[in-house]
Amino acid sequence: MSKISACFSYSFVKPKQPANLVMFCETRPAIPEEEGAEYLKKCAQYARHSRVYLVPGLFILRERLCSCLISPEGKVIALQKASYPNLLQHPNLGGGEKIHVFDSEFGRIALLVDVDIFHPEAVRCAAMQGAEVLFATQYFDLYDLTLPRLRSGCWAMAQEHQLPILMVSNQNCCVCAPAPATSDKDGYILPPTAEFPALATVYPHKSAKVRQQSGLLPSLNAEFCARYSAQLGR
Repeated sequence: MSKISACFSYSFVKPKQPANLVMFCETRPAIPEEEGAEYLKKCAQYARHSRVYLVPGLFILRERLCSCLISPEGKVIALQKASYPNLLQHPNLGGGEKIHVFDSEFGRIALLVDVDIFHPEAVRCAAMQGAEVLFATQYFDLYDLTLPRLRSGCWAMAQEHQLPILMVSNQNCCVCAPAPATSDKDGYILPPTAEFPALATVYPHKSAKVRQQSGLLPSLNAEFCARYSAQLGR
């Protein structure tokens, strides 16, 4: 697993160095389907030019809300459709996609699309498939951006499943990890901030060590998780 030097920035802003991963803060709930192809083409050009991995903003593809990871070569190497629909922002879009785990330079990664981060079973499916790092992209209405709301998502899921989670939304960003793997033992590598660009350095192996020492994942009910996984893949 390689070190992640993450830069959270507004779309297409030159990343701060040293960065090997960029996550875009998009101000729209999603890129409309009719704009998707051109948007992703521009994202691929940005990744190639900046020589970074890129998690762009959420976009709609075939009536599904999606997130992806683009390589420094400009290739989409991971694509995830939402498992749970955001009924406030996208009432007409479907849900029910299985959570996928992908091999990458950073280890085995999974993408959490919008409200999926608030569903423990979705995160657990990723963990049970061996995910080592999670990238979450969300959209918040301003009234919904509260500390309890944030802690019930990214922070809580990082503690429960002992995985580093890099999260960006239209309002802010943060990086959470198991508390023992963070310098202040508070579960934050990067506390929630609305100031962009923001930088964070993540060492996935530190969280992996915590998982190994605690033995949490082997103790989870694998049959229970498999049942959820089947439901999500319907």
